[in-house]
Amino acid sequence: MSSKDVHLRWLKDGSDITGDRRYIFMREGKRAEVILEDTQLADEGEYSVICTQDNDEQQYVTSANLTVDERFASVKSGMSDAQCATGSPAELCVVLDDEKVDGVWLKDGVEISQLSGVQVGKQGAVHKLVFSRVTETHEGQYTFRSKGAESEAVLSIADPPEIDPSVLDLLGAQPATVKAGQTATIKIPFKGKPLPKVTWYKDGVEVIEDERTKVERTADGTALVLNRCVREDSGAILLRLKSDCGTAVANLQLSVIDHPKPPQGKVEFPELSGRCIRMKWKAPRDDGGKQVTSFVIERRPAGKKSWTRVGEVDGSTTVFSDDKVEEGQAYQFRIRAVNAEGLSEPLETEAVRAGEPIEPPGAASQPQVSSITQSSMTVSWTPPADDGGAPLLGYILERKKKGGNMWLKVNKELLTDTSFTVDGLVDEVEYEFRVTGVNRAGTGSPSTVSNAVLAKDPIRAPGLVRNLCVSDSTNSSISLRWTPPEEGDEPSGYILELRPEGMKEWIKATKIPITGAAFTVAGLQERMKYYFRIWAVNKGGVGGPAELSEGVLAMPPPAAPRFDIQGKLKNRTVVRAGTTLCLNLSFTASPPPVVTWYKDNIPTTGKEVITKGKNHSQFLISSARRADSGVYRVHLKNDYGEAHYDVNVRVTDFPRPPKNLLLEEEVPGTVTLQWDHTPDLDDDDDGAHYVILKRDTSTASWFTVAESVFSSKYTVTGLLPGRKYYFRVIAQNSIGDSDPLDSKEPFIIAKEEKSISSLWVKECGSPPRQVKPTFLLPLKDHAVRRGRDCTMSCAYQGLPTPQACWYKGKSKISDFPRFWHSTANGVCTLVIPTCGAKDGGEYTLVLENPLGTAKCSCKLLIYDKDDKGLLESLTNQGNKEKLIL
Repeated sequence: MSSKDVHLRWLKDGSDITGDRRYIFMREGKRAEVILEDTQLADEGEYSVICTQDNDEQQYVTSANLTVDERFASVKSGMSDAQCATGSPAELCVVLDDEKVDGVWLKDGVEISQLSGVQVGKQGAVHKLVFSRVTETHEGQYTFRSKGAESEAVLSIADPPEIDPSVLDLLGAQPATVKAGQTATIKIPFKGKPLPKVTWYKDGVEVIEDERTKVERTADGTALVLNRCVREDSGAILLRLKSDCGTAVANLQLSVIDHPKPPQGKVEFPELSGRCIRMKWKAPRDDGGKQVTSFVIERRPAGKKSWTRVGEVDGSTTVFSDDKVEEGQAYQFRIRAVNAEGLSEPLETEAVRAGEPIEPPGAASQPQVSSITQSSMTVSWTPPADDGGAPLLGYILERKKKGGNMWLKVNKELLTDTSFTVDGLVDEVEYEFRVTGVNRAGTGSPSTVSNAVLAKDPIRAPGLVRNLCVSDSTNSSISLRWTPPEEGDEPSGYILELRPEGMKEWIKATKIPITGAAFTVAGLQERMKYYFRIWAVNKGGVGGPAELSEGVLAMPPPAAPRFDIQGKLKNRTVVRAGTTLCLNLSFTASPPPVVTWYKDNIPTTGKEVITKGKNHSQFLISSARRADSGVYRVHLKNDYGEAHYDVNVRVTDFPRPPKNLLLEEEVPGTVTLQWDHTPDLDDDDDGAHYVILKRDTSTASWFTVAESVFSSKYTVTGLLPGRKYYFRVIAQNSIGDSDPLDSKEPFIIAKEEKSISSLWVKECGSPPRQVKPTFLLPLKDHAVRRGRDCTMSCAYQGLPTPQACWYKGKSKISDFPRFWHSTANGVCTLVIPTCGAKDGGEYTLVLENPLGTAKCSCKLLIYDKDDKGLLESLTNQGNKEKLIL
C-alpha cells in the first residue's frame, strides 16, 4: 500500500472474511497478508481487499484468484504377486510418499466392502490388506488406488499335486486287464493348484498322443485312453503330476490279452518217407497272456488251395507225425497255437514230399522251322534237359496262327522223333509252333514258342541300290539318301559301309540293316574325307554294292558368318560397378571365323578374358568399373564374308558425395543451402538427383525436406525462430545413395523481434469500447506426414487483448518448450515441429479477458509416407470437409 494509515477489509467471493478464524491476517507497515493453512478444495475463489482512509471517501480494491489442486501421491513401494497355500495367512502392502493421501482397495475391479477373512489397515503412508486364512474366494487381482497412485498384484493359491492314497493302493494291488481290440481307460483323480502338468509313461517312455492314444485332462483328474488295444500295450504305466509346488506319481500294470502268436521258426522234418511225415516246431514267443492249450495241424497237397485238418496235440507238445500220406506226393503243412482267446496265425511249411518224387519232364528247346513253302514246313527241336525221373514216352507238337489264342495238335499220336514236317498250311499266313514232352508222370511244360514263320515260297535277293548321294554334312556327320533297287524282291533293309581316306578296310555304319532310304553317319572326324558304299538285303539274300564315285569331306557347306542372337543379348546393357560384365554371343559360320573384340573402335587389350569357340565367343570382366563403359563390338570374318554386332555397355555405381556445403539465411525463417556438384550426376542417364534433409538439434532423426533436386542450390523454408538445425545433402541415382554431406555446426534461426508496450494509465476521458473474445476464423483440422512441421492459426477479436492458452486434450502445452506459439495482430499461431505419432489428437485454444472466454478446437492426424489407403481417404475427406493436408 502507499500509506500505513489504511483500514483493511478482506472478502472471499464478495463475503467478508475479516473475522473468520480459518484465516491468519498479518500486517506490517505498508504490507498486508492473509494466510491459509492446510488448504482445501473449498478455499478456491476470488479474494479481495478493500482499502479506505479517514480523509478519503474513495475505496481502493485489489483482488486475486486462488486455485487449489487436488493432493496427489505416488507409489514408493508397490505390491508384488503372491502365491500361498490354502488356509495360510497373506498380506498385500503398498507404501505411498504422502501420509495424508487415502486410497481404496479393489478386487477384480470391484471395490472391497465386505470380504470374509480380510482386513484393511493404514499406518501413516503404509496401506495393508491382511488375509487371516486364504481360500479360493480370495484368489484374484487386487488393486490399490489413490489420487495419482495405483498398484496391482495377483493373489493365487499354490497347492502341491496329491493323489488319494486309497487310489494308489488300488492301482498297485493287481494289474488292469483288457482284451485286445477293446478300449482301456485308466482314470486317476487328483488335487492340486495351480493345475499340474500331466505326463503319462509306458515302460519309462513318455506316451505321445495319436489316433489310438488319447490323454484327457480335467481340473480334478486325468485319464489315459488306449483304443483298439494290442498286446504291445501291456507294460508298466506311470502317471507323473508336476507343478511349481511339487510332484506326485502313480504306478500300475496294464495287461492286454489276445490270441497267441504263431509257433516260432522254421519247421523241421526228422522223417520224410512214403509212409510217414514227422515234423517238429517251437512254441510261440508270446502266448497272448493266456496259456497255450493245444496246437492244430492242417495240410494240403502242393499246388492246391483248400486245407484239411489232420490232427491236434497238447499245448506242451511240439511234435506231430502224419502217417496218412501218399508216396511221391508233395504236401504243405500249417500249424496254429490255441489259447482261451482263440487260434493264432498259422506257421506254414514249405512243400515236402513223401518219399522219392516222379515229375513230368521239363521243357524242350525252342522249335526251329526250315524247308518253308506256301503249304508246308519242317519243325525240329532238342529233347528237354530234365526227363522228370522217368524216360520220355514222346512229344506233342502244336501250331497256331500268329496273333491267335487257339493251339491245334499237329499229331494224333506221340511223336518219337525230334523233327516233323507239317503239311496243309495256308499260303501267306504266319504260323507259330511249340512242343511238349510226356513221361509216365504226365505232360511236361511246353517249350518256348517258335519265331513266327510265313507260309510262302522262297524270296529272291534284291538288285543294286540306285541314286546314292549326299544330302547334308557337318563337322562330325554326313547325311546320305538313295532309291530302292528295281530288280529282285523288295529289300527289308540296307547295309551301309564307309572308309576314311588312306585306309583300306570298310566299316559298317550300323550293326543292323537300315530300314529307310536315308541315313546320317555321325561321330566323324572334322574335315576328313570319307568313301561310302551300300547293299540292299532281304530274306532271299544280299544284292550287289553301289558306291559313291567321290569321297565326301566332313564339314558343313560353306557359309558367311551370321549372329544367332535370339533375344539373349540386348544392344544396351547396364551393369553395376564391382559386378561381372559378361557378353556372350553365338554365331554360325563355315569355316569357323576369326573373332575380334573392340571397345570404342579400338581392339581390347587389358584385364578382360575372351573365350572363343567354333560357334560362340564370350567377353568377360570379373569386376567392372565406370571406365569400362563404352560401345563393344565383336567382329567375325572368314573366307566367305564378315559380320559385326555392337553392344552399348554402361557401368553404374553409387554417386560420389557433393562438397563444400554453405548455409545462409537470406530471408527470415528460411535457410539457403549451396554446394559443389558431384561429378557423377552429369554422367547418369536415370534421373540422378539430390535429396535434402534437416534435423532439429532436439531430435536424432533426420527428415526429408526435398527428394528430387537437380541444381546445386536449395532454400529450406518453414523453420522455427530460435531453433537450431543441422542440414544434409545426399546424391542419389538408380544404384543408391552417396555418402552424406552434413553441415558441421547447427544453424540458429533468428528470433522475431517482440514489440514492448508500456503500461499507460488514462487519467481522464472515456475508455475504449470493450469486446468479449470471439473467433473470426476458427482452427481447422490438419493431417500431417510423420516428421514434418504443423502450423495451426486462427483469427480473433477481443478488447482488452485476451490471454491465449493452448491445450492438447486436457493438458496445457502453452509453457512446453517443444511448442512455439504467438499471439499478435488478432492472430494466434501454434507450431508443432517434426510431428510424431504422439502428437496426434485434439488441440484447443482458450481466449480469456474480463468480459468472457472463447474456445476453439481442431484435430491433428499423423500419417506415414506409405499409408496409401489413409492418404486416399484424407483426400476424399478434404474435398468434402475443411481439412488441411
